[in-house]
Amino acid sequence: MTACPTRRAITLTETLFTVVALLFAMAVVVPERGSMDRRKQRQECAYKLGLLAKAASHYSMANDGWILGSPNSTGAYLLNRTVAYGPAVQVWDFMGPLAEFYNLGFTLPPKSGDQAAVAARFNQIRNAPEFHCPANGVVATQFPTPGSPDAGPGPMISYNTTRNQMFRQTDDSYARPGLDTYYNEHQDVWLPRGYVPRIDRLGDLSRKIWIADGARWSSPLAPPDFDLFVRARYGGAFSDDSSYSQFSYSWNRSGAPGNSTIGGVDARIYAFRHADAAPPEGAPGDAFKLNLAFHDTHVETQGDLTSSNPHQWLPTGSLVVSRSRIWRDTVLHFGLPTNFTIN
Repeated sequence: MTACPTRRAITLTETLFTVVALLFAMAVVVPERGSMDRRKQRQECAYKLGLLAKAASHYSMANDGWILGSPNSTGAYLLNRTVAYGPAVQVWDFMGPLAEFYNLGFTLPPKSGDQAAVAARFNQIRNAPEFHCPANGVVATQFPTPGSPDAGPGPMISYNTTRNQMFRQTDDSYARPGLDTYYNEHQDVWLPRGYVPRIDRLGDLSRKIWIADGARWSSPLAPPDFDLFVRARYGGAFSDDSSYSQFSYSWNRSGAPGNSTIGGVDARIYAFRHADAAPPEGAPGDAFKLNLAFHDTHVETQGDLTSSNPHQWLPTGSLVVSRSRIWRDTVLHFGLPTNFTIN
């Protein structure tokens, strides 16, 4: 399979390019929580997510439908590298390629593999107002994976993409569908036969999430950090399993009643940050809220339980072969059977 190029000449009209560039320029940094009404922050975040979704859609249209932020599309050129270079700081990076596509002016790391340059680019994109949720006041530090650049403490990445849409489906000698270099490690979801990360393979784009408020990597026992290893697995610093999944470290819902007995904090505070008032720990499902952007570019605010509908996150035709890794309240709320096909 030939992956899409990391950057092509923009094939959209000059008018479209100018409009989107102007929209990006209009996205301004706003004060953190406490200095602005929470509803205002939610609206500002939704506006920014809408811009990102529109920009990603334009990228896909200009690049044969390939989805931005996949190791099989924008990150494919880094699969055999030990240090990143060029637009992406990691195979899962959607922000760097999008910044390069729209010529936002960030420094490109050289092909020589300069880790300091990679860390500098990461800091440029994670501090850019275009990629920052105004309700995100979390500082993230490096997870010390051997060989990964240390960019130092800085803003948690505000938005994470949907990991299971980024794979390609193959059949290996073990007959386990859904495998590639960056595979569905737990084999609880089998992607449709022949699936590749292109928007024409997802199904109804108005029902499929591309990106959402995120908190990578976080859990009840660990605040968010980042891992910049160039070939990081599990979605790296930018992508993750979805909010229905017990394996998610962006949208951890163990704090919802009935889901887990693990100690620590209710990790929903990190990504589900847009309720009108701060919910108490252990609050019922949907007490916490987040913004999500769909592939058709519309944005919704959903409660944490409502957001955990697997049909929103997976390509149409995917087979969920085990619900053991789906949150208990999600299974009960949506009446999910043991095995089911995504519609």
